[in-house]
Amino acid sequence: MSKVYSPSQTVIFSECPFKWYTQCVLRYSHESGQTEPQRLGQAVASAMEYFNNVWKDAGIKPSGPEVITTALSKAEIPELADSPAYSAMRKVLTKHLSAEPTPDSWLPIAVETPRPDHGNCRADVVYQTPSGRVVRDYKYTTSCESRYVVGRLQGYGDHPQRYHYAWSEDASLFQIVLISGQPVKVHEQVWSCDPADVTRWLTSQQAKWAVMEQMERGEIAPWLSDLHSTKYGPCSLYDWCQNHGGNVELLPMLGYVQRPKSDAATSL
Repeated sequence: MSKVYSPSQTVIFSECPFKWYTQCVLRYSHESGQTEPQRLGQAVASAMEYFNNVWKDAGIKPSGPEVITTALSKAEIPELADSPAYSAMRKVLTKHLSAEPTPDSWLPIAVETPRPDHGNCRADVVYQTPSGRVVRDYKYTTSCESRYVVGRLQGYGDHPQRYHYAWSEDASLFQIVLISGQPVKVHEQVWSCDPADVTRWLTSQQAKWAVMEQMERGEIAPWLSDLHSTKYGPCSLYDWCQNHGGNVELLPMLGYVQRPKSDAATSL
C-alpha cells in the first residue's frame, strides 16, 4: 500500500501538484503568518479541545462556570483585545460552551488524536454514541449571512475530509459545528458515511497517494494545474509560479520561508 497523506495535503494536491510539492515537500510558506480569522479559528479550536478533553478524562459531560472559564482562557489572544472580531468570537464561544448541546450519552474517545496510519489526520473529536461513532469537526467564521449557511455547510459535507475521518475512525456519522461570530450563531449538520461511499473515496485517494509518493521521492516531476485562480482570487504562489518561472532559489526573496522538517506538512 502506498503512503497515506492527510486530507489537507490531498486537497492541495488535487488543486495543483506543483503547489502541493512546494508547500508540503519543500515546506515553503509565506512569512506573513496566520490571518486574524485563522487565529480566531485556532482559538475556538483550542477552547473546544480543552472542553472535550475534560469530558473524555472525566467520563461525564463537564458543566459549571469553572470549566467554561478555563476553556475560554485557552481562546485568549491579548493582542487582539480591541478587535471587534475577537470580541464577537468570545461572545459566541461563551454562548456555545454555556449551552453545549451534545447529548450526555455521547462519550469523547479521541480529541485531536493523530492517526499515523491514516496520514496523521486528527479529527477534532470522536464520540462513541449508543448508535456508533461520530466524528465532529468545528469550523469558525467571523461572518456568515443566513443566505449562505446552507451552501457553506454542504461544502463541508462534500469535502473529502468527511470520508477520510470516517475511514480513520470507523465512524458512521460526520458532523460539522459551524460557529459564527456575526451574526452570533451556531449551526450544526450531520451526514451519514455509507461504507460503499467510503470505499469508493478510498480507491480514488489511493491512486492520488501513489502519485504523490512518487513525486515526493523525486521519481516523477510535479505538474502544474491548468487553472491558477479560483473565485477567491489567484493562487498564493501565482507570482512566483507564473512570473518567476517557479525558480525555488527565488522563494526567499519573494517573502517565503522554509519550515524545519519537524513542521513538515505530513502532519497537515
